[in-house]
Amino acid sequence: FHPGNRGSNPRGTTIKFSGLHPQQEHKFSLFNFSKSGPFCGTMQVRAFGMNKIKKGVLIMSLKKFVLSFIGFYFLAIIVSSFILNYFELRGNSSIPYVIIIALLMMLLEKFSRKNQRYLNKVEFKKIFWSILGFLAFFSLLVSIPRAMIMLPKDWWFTTLAIVLPLDIMIDAFVIYFTLKFTKKMLIKRKIIEPDDA
Repeated sequence: FHPGNRGSNPRGTTIKFSGLHPQQEHKFSLFNFSKSGPFCGTMQVRAFGMNKIKKGVLIMSLKKFVLSFIGFYFLAIIVSSFILNYFELRGNSSIPYVIIIALLMMLLEKFSRKNQRYLNKVEFKKIFWSILGFLAFFSLLVSIPRAMIMLPKDWWFTTLAIVLPLDIMIDAFVIYFTLKFTKKMLIKRKIIEPDDA
């Protein structure tokens, strides 16, 4: 048992074991065993988390980000509605926006910690339009049945044609503001570097 040349393997530490004679190469997620001589084998131990994550490699993907937002958003809406009904409180129109801001800030910080950087310009646009598209679709699903029940037939379509675009514009502003503000906050807290943001 003697350590090999550490510099010969850029992916990790190389350790040689005498008496091993593997017939073929075996690949594992953590260890690599490969033939290096007639009476010895080579075990390559990969070091995880030691070096900075390569640019473009995501530990937390954008798909996971969006799906997490959708799941937490539904959960937060259900819980807040239950609490308001239980304590017989009046609904507040600002609650959905508070939920959006809180969820985005939480997920953006998680994304930055996992990937050791903030969203780049392409990822920023994808997150912005994905979240906005979901919220627009959700507003449409909720608003149409409510308007059909509460408003006269001659009024509900006209009301939705005015209210929905306005609601989507507010959502867009809230999402954009949160994405920009969170970036500055994470830089100030030294979770990300300005060059990586």
